Amino acid sequence: AHLRSGSVRVRRGDRVAQGEQLGELGNSGDSTGPHVHYQLQDGPRWEYADGLPMHFENVSLLTRGRYFDAG
Repeated sequence: AHLRSGSVRVRRGDRVAQGEQLGELGNSGDSTGPHVHYQLQDGPRWEYADGLPMHFENVSLLTRGRYFDAG
């Protein structure tokens, strides 16, 4: 969510590799600055889907709501 309009580089069903750019940060919606929401889910509609587990190799202990740099 909140990617810059027109910047998305992938489509549904594409395979992506670690480090591949998916898009550019934007500032859409009711927000105070550019940011991104990242979530894996088991269906296309976030309001009905369950979240799926994920792992970042370059981030240690991560708790919900904590900021981190995955760069």
